[in-house]
Amino acid sequence: MGPGARGREGPRVEPGAAPGASAPGRGAPLTAFIDTNVIIRHLTGDPPAVARRATAALASDEPLLLCDVVLAECVYVLASVYEVPRAGGPPHAFRHRPPDHHHHRHARAAARARHLRA
Repeated sequence: MGPGARGREGPRVEPGAAPGASAPGRGAPLTAFIDTNVIIRHLTGDPPAVARRATAALASDEPLLLCDVVLAECVYVLASVYEVPRAGGPPHAFRHRPPDHHHHRHARAAARARHLRA
């Protein structure tokens, strides 16, 4: 810390933390990344105990981030493992939540995911 900089430090952020994240206990909101497994368990209901936890996590009011790679991976798993047809609209499980809960960081990523689904 240089001269005159005393007390001017911002909150400490762990290496690799999201931009805008502050040190634990500071009350700053953090965004959780949604994992493929959470979505697959929610949509398939298999196994039931894990599916209930996944559904509860997705139903929370906490900010969630769904990246395009995870969405593409979900499409692949549903089509190849669960043999869900790729044509059609969004899975019924996502229709019950308002669109603002489905945050896509970039519109281009959302368009790519829709293209994979077709």
